[in-house]
Amino acid sequence: TAKEYAIKRQIKNRVWFVNHADSSQKKELINWFRQVLIGKISFIGQVKGKDSFTFLSFAKQFNALFSESYFDISLLLSTEELVVQNTFILEDANSGLQGTGIFLPDIGLLTCNHLVDQDDFFEVIYIDNDSEITLTNVCKSMNAIYSNYDIDFSIFQIPNSYTVPNTLKIGDSTNLKMGDKVIIGGYPQHATGNTPHIQTCEITSIRNYHGAKLYTVSGQVVHGSSGGLVLNSNLELIGMIKAGVSGITSESASVNHGFIPIHLVLDYVIARD
Repeated sequence: TAKEYAIKRQIKNRVWFVNHADSSQKKELINWFRQVLIGKISFIGQVKGKDSFTFLSFAKQFNALFSESYFDISLLLSTEELVVQNTFILEDANSGLQGTGIFLPDIGLLTCNHLVDQDDFFEVIYIDNDSEITLTNVCKSMNAIYSNYDIDFSIFQIPNSYTVPNTLKIGDSTNLKMGDKVIIGGYPQHATGNTPHIQTCEITSIRNYHGAKLYTVSGQVVHGSSGGLVLNSNLELIGMIKAGVSGITSESASVNHGFIPIHLVLDYVIARD
């Protein structure tokens, strides 16, 4: 603990805090101890490598202790855990429409515009310990903060209090090429109890689809996955699923199973901030 560390190291001034601090001063001690731990764990990462189990184990404990994602511990997590933690299920009980959304920290919920363009009310659901929990409801005309028809995306405000244990890093989507390996994940034809549908694919072509760049993939993208995430081999976010077929068993001649690169979305947002 911070108290034990201060006593053991006989840190001048800090020992006074240990013995005399009131509630407001204890916050300073905790912040100081947090910086001590960051320094020590970062040093372990420099010496042993940030992919070492020793570094990742200490980093995981730090993130849990301070309830934040300061250290990247995505290598400790399964791909499914990352997808579950960083996606939403969008459902409209009246129309039967269903899709997927991506959690973008400090921005909001990202999904496809074609899913929400009819101004339906969508229930936003996340999965926690196999339970489905409603976070909020969204409607394009009420709480969409960014939207673009050609790129095919909408971003919605969600409660500021919503956090996840491990947010995704944004990868470089400006230099994607045919043959690149990608991981796609979403909730096609979702029913309660279903896990996300995750596939490892290759980029098969670069096309222009409905006015914007579309990277097609070798996997099958099914309706309901729209708005799902696309990761590179480093498990970084590089795109959002845009187009697909009507069902997992569908045999479609469509070649437009694909995604839009995430930089198109972020460039649009940055240009308007």
